[in-house]
Amino acid sequence: MLAGMAGLALDRAPPLGVPLRFLLTAPFLAAGAGLAVAALGPAAVTARLAGPAVAAAHLYTLGFVTMVMCGALLQLLPVVGGGTVPAQRTVAAVVHALLAVSPLVLGAGLALGTPAATAAGAALAAAALAVFCAAGLAGVRTCARGQDTVRAIGLALVALALALAFGLLAALARARWAVPAAPWGTFHQGWMLLGWVGALVMGVAWQVVPMFQMTPPYPPAARRVPLAALLAGLVGWSVARAAGSAPVAAAALGVAALALAAFALATLALQARRRRRLRDATLDAWRLAMLALLAALGCGLVAAVRPGAGPGWAWAAGTLYLAGFAGSAITGMLYKIVPFLLWLHMHRRLHPRPGATARVPHLRELLPEARARRQLRLHALAVALLALAGAWPALARPAGLVAAVAWTLLGVELARAALAARRALAAAA
Repeated sequence: MLAGMAGLALDRAPPLGVPLRFLLTAPFLAAGAGLAVAALGPAAVTARLAGPAVAAAHLYTLGFVTMVMCGALLQLLPVVGGGTVPAQRTVAAVVHALLAVSPLVLGAGLALGTPAATAAGAALAAAALAVFCAAGLAGVRTCARGQDTVRAIGLALVALALALAFGLLAALARARWAVPAAPWGTFHQGWMLLGWVGALVMGVAWQVVPMFQMTPPYPPAARRVPLAALLAGLVGWSVARAAGSAPVAAAALGVAALALAAFALATLALQARRRRRLRDATLDAWRLAMLALLAALGCGLVAAVRPGAGPGWAWAAGTLYLAGFAGSAITGMLYKIVPFLLWLHMHRRLHPRPGATARVPHLRELLPEARARRQLRLHALAVALLALAGAWPALARPAGLVAAVAWTLLGVELARAALAARRALAAAA
């Protein structure tokens, strides 16, 4: 059970409720985003920058992607880096509550065109992310030096803080408050998607891909060069975009895209060399994530070099990146991390002293492989339909419905795993 986990400070893991509340809540908010896309139908593609479509995007990015990442980091910082997140119980409770409410308020304001609700939702989201960034960066400072995963987490938190600032300015501008004229929304998207999501998935992959998928470790160059190139490209793009230099901005964005492509190819190469040949849902979810990332970059390239190609390419790039890349990687991570957290909690409770003999269920007993595969097949279908909706907007409605079912099923399976762990503890008692 502990193979591949050498070097982890499992004794420093936070109480189960600190990360688990985030991980169990997030899939249902993602399902809400899927229902929002289904309700919008073709307008989700043809009017993707309109208020309702932006509301659905924020329900997904805040309610699912960021929700899961916050919960995962509260677990990873102590266990991987040996750090201490100050007031972790209070931080978890406050951030979780605000992240659960703010996407709904912000989404309602954006969808209905209500400035007060938009500003209120943005303020709640800003409060959640500000608290989390402060606590997370404080935890990073207490971690052991020289760890690539911890370094990536720290940089991702800085990117999140910048995305938060730009997003707040964009929300205030949309709410028609007096803010200086600038492409705040564009900066917000870049730092959120490439900096926060991209850098963090990279850093988490360096830890969880070798550990859970039995691959060789990422070579040092495969860890450090893509991360440095990603952030250098993002900074260069921001400066050039602010200065109005479109060619330089495009070149810098190309550097960031190449960094992500290098990460995807390195991950696929390591997966091909895994020691354990038996496939599982986590492996397939991460493979889907890397292939979706490469496809997203390809669609983004077409959208950039052929502005007259229509909005479908940009839609496909965005959905492949968010639902295909980030969503698949997070799904694969949840298949392992939630059962592992439950197993660790049960092991602590049932084996408090040497010689204890109570049986702790295996991970696959908590979340059977067949159930994970069923959910992953639905998720893959949703990703394909969402991407194809860029060419055929009529597919947006069924794509949103399939996505909602897939995310709901993920939430149900994770909840069933938690209930199975509770029953096992009760039986042992």
